[in-house]
Amino acid sequence: MKKWNAKKWICLLGLVLAYLPFLCFLLPVYVVKNESEVKVTYYRIADYLTHCTTGNLVYFWVTYGLFFVLMTVASIFFVKAIRADSNVGDYEDKSYVLGFAFFILGNVIVAITMFGIVSYIPMLWGLLDVAVGIGLLVLHFKKLSVV
Repeated sequence: MKKWNAKKWICLLGLVLAYLPFLCFLLPVYVVKNESEVKVTYYRIADYLTHCTTGNLVYFWVTYGLFFVLMTVASIFFVKAIRADSNVGDYEDKSYVLGFAFFILGNVIVAITMFGIVSYIPMLWGLLDVAVGIGLLVLHFKKLSVV
């Protein structure tokens, strides 16, 4: 059995955080502003997509698809870091860093997408994940790196 160290626990946390933004599909966090009314309405994803224009719909699905691909790549690197031997070479470190690089990039894309469609709750969730990812990269280079 592999020895669990701080990097492996952090990668496990990154694996969980990678797919948490998809919970926004279940929550009423997507905003639709009616032109005739001042009222802002929050919808779940299914209702939001029925109110979208074709351009917004394409923009939403393309960027969310890219986000999903980047989170999957990040998850692959997290699993590689978890399965790597501790302190043997730098395979664990490379996987850790690449996993969080893709994690940050994916969350930047989802934050920009949510800003573009004026849904600020998922945007803040994405920005929070970006801040956590950057913080964990800094932690790696300051404390956890063997070099």
